[in-house]
Amino acid sequence: MSEPSETKQTVLAMLSQGQTLSGEELSRRLGVTRAAVWKAVEALRAEGYVIASRTRVGYRLAARPDNLSPEEITRFGGADAFPGAPLYCYACVEGSTNQLAKELALSGAPHGTAVIADTQTGGRGRFGRPFFSPPGRGVYLSLIARPGWPPERYGLLTILTAAAVSDAVEAVCGRRPAVKWVNDLLLDGLKIAGILTELSFEGESGQVDSAVIGIGLNGNGTTFPDELTGIAGSLEMAAGRPVVRAQLAAQLLCRLADMFRLREEDIPARVARYRADCVTLGRTVTVTRGERREQGQALALEDDGALRVRFGDGRVEAVRSGEVTLHIEDGSF
Repeated sequence: MSEPSETKQTVLAMLSQGQTLSGEELSRRLGVTRAAVWKAVEALRAEGYVIASRTRVGYRLAARPDNLSPEEITRFGGADAFPGAPLYCYACVEGSTNQLAKELALSGAPHGTAVIADTQTGGRGRFGRPFFSPPGRGVYLSLIARPGWPPERYGLLTILTAAAVSDAVEAVCGRRPAVKWVNDLLLDGLKIAGILTELSFEGESGQVDSAVIGIGLNGNGTTFPDELTGIAGSLEMAAGRPVVRAQLAAQLLCRLADMFRLREEDIPARVARYRADCVTLGRTVTVTRGERREQGQALALEDDGALRVRFGDGRVEAVRSGEVTLHIEDGSF
């Protein structure tokens, strides 16, 4: 006899085919009681699925919720991105998905393990800044990566991830984001996504043991707190319509999987794509490293991902760390 969760998933899969099926038919096909079918239907309704029912006719799936559940992400191919790797989906993560993913990585979680949350209480970006993570609006995803890359390629991890996230956004809403070096994605000048990559090293060898890639992406919603108004945006705002967040999560997983399949000879083309998307180049920037702040002009993106900047004293430097603020017509970002 099927376990309750298996029964629920199977009922959903059968109703997803568009048929109206009676409780008796579902019971017969699944080898469970009609009471078990009824419980599965009620569990699906509790998750937001609209299941119509008529006496002596049966059940029909009328509408699906905008849920970040394994069932919905699987429907869009997300579960096939990293075969055999766990996919953890949470209504709420206490702290951040990156924090949870790092704990899982320490316990030996395999390459491709993903943590996805509908909301997180301690979402953060670079330099520990909080990341606005309201429920029902965005995709907050962290991926554990153990790709076995040569050490020098990890310096490109954020660059390659940004290109992959841009691919996912373009696939879902038909618009490709611009990128602000090094980790912010913009549509119509508003930030729609941030990326935080964190590496863990083996104690003795100093080699990279694992990487955690954190992605916060604003999917739906058109209003933000006062402090983010005019700074943050969403895919719904850019596309003029809501997006299906499970499709977005699935696309992120699939594009990240594609990234890890890149051959060495493919890397320059992906860096070139990021370079073409990067709105920082040619602009006035302020580079902050600790207490030191310097203004200059962003000249180019180096092949290793560094930002080449000419500072006010004429010095040209490849910037690999620190905060880079892009100056735009109505302020700074």
